[in-house]
Amino acid sequence: MRALMLMVACCAAVPAEPLYNHDFEAEDAADGWRHKSNTTVDVRPPEPLRGHGAMRFVIDPTEFSYGWIHRTLPDVDFGSVAGVRGFYRAAQGARGQLTMHFCLQTEGAELSYFRGDLGRLGDSDNQWIEFYAALQELRYERGPIRTLRPAALNPEDLIQFIASVEGREPVAIDLDEVEFLPPEDAAEVARRCAQAARARLLLREDEVTGPGHPRLFFTADQLPQYRAK
Repeated sequence: MRALMLMVACCAAVPAEPLYNHDFEAEDAADGWRHKSNTTVDVRPPEPLRGHGAMRFVIDPTEFSYGWIHRTLPDVDFGSVAGVRGFYRAAQGARGQLTMHFCLQTEGAELSYFRGDLGRLGDSDNQWIEFYAALQELRYERGPIRTLRPAALNPEDLIQFIASVEGREPVAIDLDEVEFLPPEDAAEVARRCAQAARARLLLREDEVTGPGHPRLFFTADQLPQYRAK
């Protein structure tokens, strides 16, 4: 009985497969991705997260201070999709914000945009950062459709990654392992990404100097507990 219970527990701990994964491994992985006029794409950047490919889009801010890539959604049951998980990387010194949009088509009308903020480019420092955006938490931005109903999403709608950048030099942003997750995986991924985002807001221990702020109540024993949440 104990062996059976251990086997059940181990099986329950195995993550479910994503409902769809853009891993950018194929030579033609850039096909279907459109981009703004000041943006170029490449699926063979150096040092992808894993494997041989990742999506690199390079924004030239001398024309516009932002750039984007987008493509149609995969043909999956979005009623079973909890959110989008992936990884991004930006070069050391890059400044700006990476955002994801779901863009919904309406015949004879403009697109409807729903937004999720993925992270600051400066947080990457040329390292891969995991992100997660829950579909139910995407915020309405503009357009005739004001409520995002995941079950109504279809392959005519779009997923877009857009970045605003600072400065006048081209900025390269890499994406990899963009996955559409079922609910059984989403909760743990969301918790992990939120924990990492909070940690990035804290100074490194070697940067903390001087007395604590009088309105902050972290003591030496409380700070590790906050970092672990």
